[in-house]
Amino acid sequence: MRLSRGCGDSLTFLTVVHELGHVLGLGHERRRCARMNASADYGTGTPDRCGRRPLSYWLANPLLGDDVAGARALYG
Repeated sequence: MRLSRGCGDSLTFLTVVHELGHVLGLGHERRRCARMNASADYGTGTPDRCGRRPLSYWLANPLLGDDVAGARALYG
């Protein structure tokens, strides 16, 4: 994910969550809705392949089932 100038704390937080997934060994998800999708909507933080929701939803739910399943597969 790429941060633009003036990116606020909320989108920075969601980007950090995504990048932490990489630190844990997760790659980009190309088929399902996940925080680990390669990109997200700049205005709402909605990851690619996910239904558009407001930024407040993504801040309350930064990880999705696919993200958790990936981490469990690596460390569970």
